[in-house]
Formats: sequence, structure tokens, C-alpha cells
Amino acid sequence: MVNFVPPLPLGLPARDEAADDCWSDCSGGCTAQVVIQQRAAAVATMEVQDPELLRATWPSSVLRCCGRGLQRDCTVDQYGESFPAESIDCFWSHSWHADPWKKVCLLMVMYNGRPAFLAGNLAALAGMTLGYVGLLPSPCAVTDLDGAIYEFGPWGFTFGSLAALLVFLTWRPWSTVFLDRVCIHQSDYKRKVAGILSLGGILKHSKRLLVLLDPTYPTRLWTMFEIAAFLKSHNSSRELVIRPTILGPTALGLSLFVFQLCLWFVAVMNGAGLQSLLIQAGCSWPFYVFITHMLRQYFAWVEEFTRQLGSFTVADAQTECCTANHVDARGSGIPCDREIILECLRAWFGSVEAFEHCVRGRVAAALTEGLGLYAFPTSWFLGILSCGVWAFLDLALVRLRAGEYYYGLLAFVNVVSMPFAFGSFLYMTVLFVVYRLRRPHRYNYLVSLVGGTVLAVATRLPMILRPVFRNMLQDDLLGVVAWSLFMAACSALAQWMWTARSLGSFEPWR
Repeated sequence: MVNFVPPLPLGLPARDEAADDCWSDCSGGCTAQVVIQQRAAAVATMEVQDPELLRATWPSSVLRCCGRGLQRDCTVDQYGESFPAESIDCFWSHSWHADPWKKVCLLMVMYNGRPAFLAGNLAALAGMTLGYVGLLPSPCAVTDLDGAIYEFGPWGFTFGSLAALLVFLTWRPWSTVFLDRVCIHQSDYKRKVAGILSLGGILKHSKRLLVLLDPTYPTRLWTMFEIAAFLKSHNSSRELVIRPTILGPTALGLSLFVFQLCLWFVAVMNGAGLQSLLIQAGCSWPFYVFITHMLRQYFAWVEEFTRQLGSFTVADAQTECCTANHVDARGSGIPCDREIILECLRAWFGSVEAFEHCVRGRVAAALTEGLGLYAFPTSWFLGILSCGVWAFLDLALVRLRAGEYYYGLLAFVNVVSMPFAFGSFLYMTVLFVVYRLRRPHRYNYLVSLVGGTVLAVATRLPMILRPVFRNMLQDDLLGVVAWSLFMAACSALAQWMWTARSLGSFEPWR
């Protein structure tokens, strides 16, 4: 019985005298250089050596048990969870030196985020409908600016939040993915070597390449080889998707931040009085500090990623075999992965320099396109704001149930203005402040504490202007519309200033 060997996805397996006929001494007529040339030629053909080697698995198989398939020290053989496939929807490329929990968070957001968004909206609609027709109780009370009290049941916000969380944690995507540990045999030496030598063919039959980018990714030659093979076999870079691993925890942190804002708005801020504003600012202050710290790390990491890609050279990338001085645990020599990869790069791109130029251009452009102008996918931000829509729709239905259609219309204007006009302003304000504080500092946590405090105060100031507009125009609806237009104009100005870089330049997005 062959004992399970922890996977070595960063390079070719070490020598196995009983299984590898290519390895012998010089008297046997086969040298290490011959092995390198043979293996390089096999990889460069970009063909799968055996149809059985083209295998895929489900994302849920990798992510179960807290991302067991991405844990570097996991010794569970998961090859049985893969299956033969004619093509693969997505090839997951990552560094085994990265933090597993960040990769798990990112993949959960990417694969379960959209289903959670859809389920949350449907559940919120159902909850609001049941509450409006009186099939659900109204256990709370809400007070308007004039002191009137209304029965209130936040069923849309409650149903939507619970459904989104449940689907996010339990959804099973149906798309097929390739992960080396699961789809390449780890205990059978011959099949493992054949699988690694077929990586070019596997990438050729993959529709997309998802790069889980972290600071160690550009420093590993095998990960950059996977990008090279994919670019060689696909004419367009649109199928190359690059996401920094820290984007996952940041998105979850931002979701928690928006959720607590809506929660406190529903629970505390029934009116817009100064006391309610101060209570909400104080209660949300820890979340401002938390999101400030997360986004500071995110901006610093993305900037570092882009710098690494912009100055990438193959000579700086590392391989496991070179680190081990080309000697395995038993003292036997092993072929150099670097030489194999260099031979493939020359065959595909004409020269190593041409590949380096491709990384600095096409790969860096794919990172910029994936993150967007604001270094954070806009569609993700809009999805995160959805819980704000649920909260304000609940408040709008309270007035409709009371037969106050004028104030119901007023509340629906808030549905649009608060999550999007004010939410966009809030987002841009956070971007400006946090980007200025992105540099690592000796007193890192103190900087995040001060930045979060500034944001907790600054983002509450526009709420004080709502009653000001109302009193100026002597009409609730006109006041809210004017305030909404004012916030939209401020948000548009902030977006223009970010684009024009009047207040600051994010160099990677030039």
C-alpha cells in the first residue's frame, strides 16, 4: 500500500526509483538534462497525456470543512472527489504559500455571493409582502420626525439578511473547477507526474483561469507558468480573472459594516435627531475602525501586487527544487523545474523576455480591469448595499399601511437616496480617507483607530443636513429630494476627483 504523500503542486515530484524509468545514472544512457528536455517537450505540447487526466471537481468539494482542499498541510486524499471532464469551467491558480482562509473567503464571495444576493432579495420581498398584508406581526414601533408612532415589523430586512447568510454558507455551485491537489493523483507517483506534465493541456481545456493573487504568487515560478500556458492557449485575456485574496475578507468586512449601519438605523434612528445620530455614530464606531483597517491593508496589498507584476522577472521567481538544491528527502537528485519551465516559455513565447513583457502588460491589465477604477468591483459594492434597500423598504411600507401615501412616497424616495446617493458618498469618502492612510505605519493600529473615528464623524454630517433642507423648503418630500440630489452631486464630484486624481493619485490605475 502506498502511503499518501502531501501534495507538491509547486513542482514536479521527487524521484521514485521504482516508478520513474527516466531516472538513471549516466552509464544507463539517460542524464538529468535528457529528463528535463523530455519533460519540457511533453509540457510544451499542451496536450493531456491520457483523457483520464483531464479531471474536474465541484467548488463545494474544495471549500467544505473550512476549505480543506486549500490547506497546505492537509493529508486527506481528495482525488476521489474529482471526475473526468471534457472541459473545465475554471482553473484555480494559487500559491500554496498564501493564507488559506483568505482564499476561502474570496472563493466563497465569488461563487456564493450572487446566489446569496438573489435569495436575499426574494426573501426580503416575501417578508415585506407578508408583513404588509398583516400575516406577520408588527412587534416594534417607529417614530417619525413629528413624533407620530407606527407599528413596525422589519420583516424584509430580517428575511433578506437570514436568507442571504444561509445561501452564502450552504450554496453548492454547479460549475466545474480544477484544483491540483484534488484533480491530480497525490499517492500514485506515475499518475502524479503524468498529471503535472499534462498541466498545459488541462489549461488549454479550461474556459477561464482564476488567479488568487497574494504577495507570494508572483514569486513562484510554477504559478506564473500557469498564466503563461493559459495565455498561450487562449487568444483573449478576458478569460483571465485576477482577484487579490484579501478582496474576500474585505468584501465580507464591508458587508458586515453596511449591515450594522442598516441595523442601527432601523433599531435606533427612527428620526433624524442629533441624539439618534450620535447614538448611531457611537455604536458604529468599532465597525468604522475595523473597515478602515481592512481597507488600508487592501489598498497597500493591491499596490504591492501591481508593483510586483510591473517589475516581474523570471529570474526572481522561485521553485521548490532550487530551494532544496535539487535533492529530495532521500538525498537523490531531482530535475530542475526552472529549466523545464524555461524551455516551455521559449517554445510558447519565443523568449523568456517576451513572456516577462506579457506579464507586465496583459496580466497587469487583467488585474486593473478586474478591480475597476475604485480598486473594488462595483457590482460587489452594489450587491452589498442591497440590505440597505430592504431596511428602507420596511420603513416605507409602514407609512403605506397607515394610509399615508404622501409619506409613503417620501419613504420610497429614501429607499433610493439612502443606499445609493448617500451610500455612494459614504463609499467615496471612505476611499479618500483610507487611501491616504494606506501606507504601513509604525503605529498601524493607532492610525486605523484615528481614521475610523474620523470616518464615523464625517459620514454622519450629511444626515444633519436632511432637516435643514426640509425646513428651508417647508416640504418633507421636496426636502428629501433636494437632499438626495445634493448627496448625488457630492458623490459625482468625489468620483470625478478620484478619476481626475485631483486629491490623490492611485498610480496602479493610471
